[in-house]
Amino acid sequence: MRSIGDVVSFEDWPEFQPNMTPREIFSEGSFGGFYWRPIYSSVVSMNLRNEHLEFDDWWDGIDKSLLTSLQGQKI
Repeated sequence: MRSIGDVVSFEDWPEFQPNMTPREIFSEGSFGGFYWRPIYSSVVSMNLRNEHLEFDDWWDGIDKSLLTSLQGQKI
């Protein structure tokens, strides 16, 4: 079993050796809840909010405050 910090290996791309999976990154609170913050996207010309809920079961066990936080945000 791999521990956080150990290299993640991919047979089809051996040069790519991250030390955390995306799930581990969010579980550790790396974005402080602001990665999925509500935003206006000029790329798609839309207000975006709760986009992560498309994959809701993927986030099981990760505190919601580590995914979305409105603290200090203008909505």
